[in-house]
Amino acid sequence: MIVTKSIGIFVGGVSLVLATSGFAVAADLPSGFAVKAPVAAAFFDWTGLYVGGHVGYGAGTFGPGTNPLPAQGIFFPQTPTGLIAGYQVGYNLQLPNRVVLGVEADVSFISPIDRAKLEPSPFNTTFDYFATARGRVGYAFGTWLPYVAGGLAWGQTKVNTNAADGSQLSSMRLSHVGWTAGIGIEIALGGNWSTKIEYDYIDLARRTYGLGDAMLPNLSVDPGFHTVKVGLNYRLWDTPPWASSSSIQRMQIPVSTDWNIHGQTTFIAQGYPRIRSPYEGANSLPGGGQGRDTWTVNAFLGWRLWEGGEFYFNPELDQGFGLNATLGLGGFSNGEAQKAGSEFPKFRAQRYFLRQTFGLGGGQEDVADGPNQLAGKRDIDRVTITVGRIAVGDIFDGNSYAKDPRADFMNWAIWSSGAYDFPADLPGYTRGGVVELNRKDWAVRAGVFQAPSAPNSDILTSKGGGAVVELEERYAIFEQGGKLS
Repeated sequence: MIVTKSIGIFVGGVSLVLATSGFAVAADLPSGFAVKAPVAAAFFDWTGLYVGGHVGYGAGTFGPGTNPLPAQGIFFPQTPTGLIAGYQVGYNLQLPNRVVLGVEADVSFISPIDRAKLEPSPFNTTFDYFATARGRVGYAFGTWLPYVAGGLAWGQTKVNTNAADGSQLSSMRLSHVGWTAGIGIEIALGGNWSTKIEYDYIDLARRTYGLGDAMLPNLSVDPGFHTVKVGLNYRLWDTPPWASSSSIQRMQIPVSTDWNIHGQTTFIAQGYPRIRSPYEGANSLPGGGQGRDTWTVNAFLGWRLWEGGEFYFNPELDQGFGLNATLGLGGFSNGEAQKAGSEFPKFRAQRYFLRQTFGLGGGQEDVADGPNQLAGKRDIDRVTITVGRIAVGDIFDGNSYAKDPRADFMNWAIWSSGAYDFPADLPGYTRGGVVELNRKDWAVRAGVFQAPSAPNSDILTSKGGGAVVELEERYAIFEQGGKLS
C-alpha cells in the first residue's frame, strides 16, 4: 500500500511595458479669474510589501587550504556555488523627496554537484544554502530604482570526508555568520511586477571542522564570494492598506502580451507500512516500511523577441527523496523523485530554448496564454524550429492525460515512455534542436539531441546523441479528437 499526497499551484500571465513619471506645471493667473484646485499628477510609487525569486551565479573561495566541491556552472566556470536560485521578501517606503528606504531578506540555494569534475580528495567542501537580511537605500527615477544595500549574512557549509576510492565516509555541517554589501537597479515592468539585477559580496566568518584525521585533524573554512542575481518581484498591493484609493494617484503601467510568467509548486508525500519481504536485497524496498517526500518549485518565463520568435526559461528548485532512492518498484510511484535526492533544495536551469515559427497560411488559430506559451495567433500551416535545452517529451509523444507527474499521473510507467528511453540527463532533460511541419490534419517532426555521458548522469556529452522522428495523424470519432503517432 502506498499513500500519496500531491499539491499543485499555478500563477497567471503578466506583461511588460515601461513608463515614466508625469508632472504638472502651474502658471500665474490675473486676479479675478476663477482658479480650480490643481489635480495631483499620477506618479509611480515604490511603497509596498513584495515577494519574489531570483537566479544568478556565485564565485569565490572557502579560504586557503580548502577543497571546494564543484557545483554545476553549465556554461560558466565551476565554483563553490555554481548557479544559484532562491527567494526574497521585502518592503519599500518611498519618501516625498523620491528617496526609497527598504528592507529585504533572501535565501539562495546552489546547483547540484558536478561529480565528473571532482578530483579524488580526502575531503570536499560545499554550501547547503546562504541568506542575507539587508537594508536598502535608493532614489526613484520614475519606474527605475537604483539602490545600495548591506547588512547581515549567514549560511551553512558541509564537509564530506572520503575514502581512498572516492566514496563518502562521513559528512559534517557548520553554520557561519558574516556581512554583505551590494548594489543594484530595479525596474517596474507592468501591473505589480518589477525586475532587478544586483551584485553582492558576502563574507562569512571562519569556522573550523575537527576532522579527526591524523594527516589533517582540523579544516578551516572561510567563505568569501561574489554573486550576481537577476530577480522578479511582485508587489502585494497597489495602494497601501492604510490609505484610501482616492488619496493617492499611483501611476498604472500598461500591460502587454509580449512576456508572461507562470509558476508551479508540487509536494508529493508517499509511504508504506511494514511488509513481508523474505527475498529482500540491496535493490528491494525495505521490509520495515518507509516514508519519503519530494518538493519542486518551477517558474515558466517567456519573452516575445520578434515576429514569430520566442525565448523561454524554466528555473527549478527541487528537494527531497523517493522511496528507497527510487529502487525496488518496477513502475516507480513518484515521477518527481528524478532518481536522486537532496536534503536542501538544489537549483537547475531545466529549460532554456528559442522557438521560431514561420507561418505558411492555411488560416489561423488562437494560442492561449500558458506555461511556455505566449498568447496570440499563429498560422495553422507552419514550420517551427526549437533549439536549446528541453525535455524530449515536451514536443514528442504528446499526451494530455499522462505526460507530467506534476499535473496528472505520477507513476513513472504511466507518464514516461514505457517502450524506450529518450535521450536525457538525470532529471530528464537534454540539449538539441527540433524541426516541425504542421498541417491541419497531420504533422511531422524530427529532432537531434545530446545523450548523457553515462546512464543516469547529470552530464550531457557531444560525443554521442540520439535522434527522434515522429509522424502524427489527427482524426475524430463521434466528434472526439484523437491522434495516431
